[in-house]
Amino acid sequence: MYPFFQDNIGYVILEPRTRSLIAVDIGDFEQSRKVISELEKTQKAELRYILSTHHHSDHIGGNEGWKKERGERVKIVAGSIMPERMG
Repeated sequence: MYPFFQDNIGYVILEPRTRSLIAVDIGDFEQSRKVISELEKTQKAELRYILSTHHHSDHIGGNEGWKKERGERVKIVAGSIMPERMG
């Protein structure tokens, strides 16, 4: 878990068999990048999925940054009401 903005919490889950990281409601790109980069190094893992529980900008704000940085290596999982530009 990591805090972002004033009152939000992001989560990162490690799937141990595949060494995949799953980020939930990443929010702020820079804050999530610090946390995920550290986990990738220390756990020898890689961010593979971002789960967005809902479309509020404080929860999906970092999605676009991750897509730009990682491209198809990161899959964004979200409901059908998510803006297409985030998919």
